[in-house]
Amino acid sequence: KIMSTGRKVKSSYKQRANILLRAKEGETHTNIAKVYDIQINTVIKWRNKWIRNYEEIMKTETEDPKKLK
Repeated sequence: KIMSTGRKVKSSYKQRANILLRAKEGETHTNIAKVYDIQINTVIKWRNKWIRNYEEIMKTETEDPKKLK
């Protein structure tokens, strides 16, 4: 959630984070697309990427930060 509100994060990353947060909260693809003035396919693309890569993302998130340097 930090990424969705951070000031120094690229706006495209913020948008992706917000798309995923809204989708997680149950908002429809159509409504998310309207909010961000984007195509529904873009919402679906980012949601599908998240779903496909969820395990890898969670693995990275739970690793010791010292190992990631």
